[in-house]
Formats: sequence, structure tokens, C-alpha cells
Amino acid sequence: MKRHIHVVFENGVLRPLEPVDFAERQELVMTVSEEEVPLHPKFDVSAELRWLKENGSQFLDQWVALDGDRLVSHGRNAKAVYDEARAAGLMCPYLTQVTAPDEHPWGGW
Repeated sequence: MKRHIHVVFENGVLRPLEPVDFAERQELVMTVSEEEVPLHPKFDVSAELRWLKENGSQFLDQWVALDGDRLVSHGRNAKAVYDEARAAGLMCPYLTQVTAPDEHPWGGW
């Protein structure tokens, strides 16, 4: 079965812009189309990025779920943080791991 799902590429990850009903760790085959698709205004993440800049240092090495400039959930377990944000009513929470600004997300050679 084929379905069209709009996604956005952020921080090295393709993130769905709408709810999906795939099983956890389900393997899928993806076909990519680079057509210009206007993003819904809800997906403007400037408030989330501003919150991270102003407050992120308080949550180092934790996952945070944000809704604009509002912290919805945080903790060391990404799935638990995501599940709590979904339980709070967010369809597609902004979820990121807070790292120190000078840390690189990948290792050396």
C-alpha cells in the first residue's frame, strides 16, 4: 500500500508533519519527492529554538518536548518524554535532546 506523508528534515532526522500509525521499529520503504510543499504555520519552530537557547542549559543530557515556548515534558528517556507529550494532547511534539553547545553529535575518525 502506498501513502503520501509529508515530512521535514531536521537535525539529521526525517520527522512526520502529521500523525502516523506505524508499529514501533516497523521497516518501511521510502520514496522521496522534493516538490515544494508549504509548511503549515504550526511548524514554525522559532519559539522552540528560542526556548532552547534561553533554557536549555537547565536540561543538559535530557530530552525535552516543547510546544512553542512551553516545556511539556523532559527526562532521560526519549520515548517516555514523547509519550507524555502525546498524552498532553500534542499531535507532533518538538522533541530534542539537549547537549552542551560545544559537544558534537558524532564521534571522531
